[in-house]
Amino acid sequence: MKIFKYSIIAILLIATILIGSPISFNCTELSIIIILFGIIFSIYKFFIKKQRILNDKLDILVLLFCLTPIIPIVFNTYISLSDSITSLLKYISCFVVYIIIKNLAQNDEKYKNTIINTIIFSSVILSIFGIDYMTTRIFPDILESIGLPYIVNIENRMFASLGYANSFAVILAISVMLILHKINSRSINQKNIIKSDLIYSGILFLNLSCIILSYSRTVLLILAVIILAYLIINREKKKSIYTIYLLGIDGVLSLIYTMMWNFESAWLMTAFMFIISCFALELIDRIYDKIEKITKKTYAIIIVVCVIGIVLFIRVGINLTRPLTIYEANSSSGMVKYKIQNIEPNTDYSLKFDINAKSTLNNIENYKITVSEENKYYDTVEEHEITFNNFEGIKEISFTTSNETIEFAIYIESEYKIAQLGLTINSLTINGEEHPLNYLYLPVSIVDKIKDINLNDKSVWERGTYYKDAFKIIKDDWATGLGANAWRYKYLEVQEYNYSATEVHSFPIQILLENGILSVILLGIIIILIIVRLIKDRKAGKNNVGIFLALILLILHSFVDFDMSFYYIMMLFFTLLAILPYQNQKDEKSKSIIEIILLLAVLIVAQTLGITNAIYNLESKTQIIYSYYYNKEYDNSINAIRELNKTEKYDNYFDIYGGIDYSQLSNENLEYIYNEIIKTPITVNVEYDMQKNRVIERIINTTNNEEIKTKLAQIIIDENDEYVEMINNKEKNRLINNEIKSYINEQEKIYELAKSITNK
Repeated sequence: MKIFKYSIIAILLIATILIGSPISFNCTELSIIIILFGIIFSIYKFFIKKQRILNDKLDILVLLFCLTPIIPIVFNTYISLSDSITSLLKYISCFVVYIIIKNLAQNDEKYKNTIINTIIFSSVILSIFGIDYMTTRIFPDILESIGLPYIVNIENRMFASLGYANSFAVILAISVMLILHKINSRSINQKNIIKSDLIYSGILFLNLSCIILSYSRTVLLILAVIILAYLIINREKKKSIYTIYLLGIDGVLSLIYTMMWNFESAWLMTAFMFIISCFALELIDRIYDKIEKITKKTYAIIIVVCVIGIVLFIRVGINLTRPLTIYEANSSSGMVKYKIQNIEPNTDYSLKFDINAKSTLNNIENYKITVSEENKYYDTVEEHEITFNNFEGIKEISFTTSNETIEFAIYIESEYKIAQLGLTINSLTINGEEHPLNYLYLPVSIVDKIKDINLNDKSVWERGTYYKDAFKIIKDDWATGLGANAWRYKYLEVQEYNYSATEVHSFPIQILLENGILSVILLGIIIILIIVRLIKDRKAGKNNVGIFLALILLILHSFVDFDMSFYYIMMLFFTLLAILPYQNQKDEKSKSIIEIILLLAVLIVAQTLGITNAIYNLESKTQIIYSYYYNKEYDNSINAIRELNKTEKYDNYFDIYGGIDYSQLSNENLEYIYNEIIKTPITVNVEYDMQKNRVIERIINTTNNEEIKTKLAQIIIDENDEYVEMINNKEKNRLINNEIKSYINEQEKIYELAKSITNK
């Protein structure tokens, strides 16, 4: 049994490194290995140990839920067979992890604790990645070599190797709840605390600090609610008080750490604060006898005083500013960005920068400040800039905002790192009112994030748009689903305005879209069972609240984000399910031959599909298509596309179609491309639409097939008014004036060409 125990721990740690990003899924091989491992475990457990593998109703429900990705494959409603098989592999491999942990941990509390410790340790790995990605950048190149995508940190938020701050913060929040569970599992009256408890306190500080630096407001809000629920549900007064003090001390240390956050000294500061936080637990133990004697009334007074103190500190801190000094000699270059909210449209604005700039250059303006007007989509409407070099005094930018402007984005840049000697902005006034760029005590990023909290924030209301558009796709295939990544392939056809979102940002909607209604029903039943088990666990006087609430936290956040698109986070979901308090409803020693046949059949079929998919290798098929194209073997290239589209029912090869010499293409393949063109709808994405029209233009200019040429010319003529209307519709296409003018000119040329063909 030890080999299975150690292997699962290794799998969890490997998954932490690989992550399985939705941008670049790199865990297919790991999925195949896990499923093979599941087959071996099932045979061992059933035939050698002579024990059941599926022991209660939750096991059956989890298995059925993990089988739902096969529904669109069976009913042939999938868009991409390769993606659907990859999705099935993810779910089945996660089921294997679930069932092995469930069977190993159900009667082994020590192993259950080992799994919890592995998850907590994984959060440390990701926290180290998070700090490194923002400072020394040692790991990105290494991780890129094993398949993780390289992602530029535009927003200066901590996101580790996930590339997405919110999901990174969720993993750390889960660790926070598991740490509370571990610390509160021991006796409060235990006088000599063990070393691991000190480490838990340090990791708690690290987790909280990195969550704050991720600036994930939703995670912070959900975590606060979950911790409050933890304190309410936990009936043991001593442990509740213990938790409050621990969170209070580590919370304060985290705030101090984030306020002092500095790229140059981040590692030293992290190590120093980690050591201090490690002894927070021992401090609580030493003074606990005195703490316990404090009355509820005194606690209430302390809480009120603390809240008032925090509010006053923030209120005073917002008014205490200091000059912003950047681009000093030997410091990093690049771009610094600030947001100014609540800007009025059609209004005169004057921005005055009190500047002291120094540079080694005399004849080149090394520094630039750009004020970008942005609309509700955060698109640039207009830009205004000033450039300067060695300068001391006031630089002013004056303009009238457009009727779309709701905020400013201020970009400060240094062109040449070697030339910079320091840029200090003493103050910024907007229409005579000072706007801080740097606070004396408060971190600017956190203050700005707090100011941004409102229902009009794009990240809030845009999700509603995603959900509405998703149901436009779902309505015709809600029963069987459209297979994995259906949203990614279809959203351009239904989107309300031109946004870019390859994930639907909601797990229930995602599985409804991909796997059909049964998956949502099963997920709902699983969630109900989790809540029922939590209630029963509390009635039995057990202390597993932290595990339950860690799982509920993940579920809640996955309802409004795409956490489950990460393989590691999905694995966390099933791992937490597996270590919930076990309720055996069957005789563990009995066995059912039907059960093992069905289970092995599922695993073997999944394994076969996985190996077949790996051999099939969509990437290599695509490379063959482009290889033919670059060698000007156009018919071979289109033949390869047609063959691929038998299983990959999407056609995104308009870049190839736009470069073919159609005089060299067979009529059969020309007819195929024509049919793909007429199936392509007009969307709010003008570049996507124009790509189709460029292909039509290319065909008209190079083909000898007069019938196809005339048909395609007529499509341009019939759709021209709709195209022009869409190009001019800035509210939907989100283009700036210069882009609209360029697209209109291009469309007019294609339209004139089409008319010249039909008039012959």
